[in-house]
Amino acid sequence: MLKFYIKEVLRVKGYKPNTHILQRMGLRYTAANRLIKGVTRSLTLDHLEMLCVFLNCTPNDILNFEINPDHPITEEHPLYSLSKPISQESPIDYIKTLTPEQAVEATALVKAFWEKQKKQ
Repeated sequence: MLKFYIKEVLRVKGYKPNTHILQRMGLRYTAANRLIKGVTRSLTLDHLEMLCVFLNCTPNDILNFEINPDHPITEEHPLYSLSKPISQESPIDYIKTLTPEQAVEATALVKAFWEKQKKQ
């Protein structure tokens, strides 16, 4: 079953997953609340685009395919690539625990990563 992965993506991006942030983007309270709770079964393309622009991601990043044990799919099926573990951890939580020396080292690693990504 395809489900929206908004709450988890917001956490990973360092945002507190609540309806207020989604409402500021233009979603009504009910739609925002259903997205946060993970019970939304539909979303307009305008809202999907709004979310992707705000979160700097693609629709694949905010969709998660939960494999149904009663109807499993093979790893070769295209939907399988949308199946990802749900992480409750945010990189921000780790960054907050770094010493100043570790933060300098982490910054250098992130800069090197982005430079490598730009060249590809």
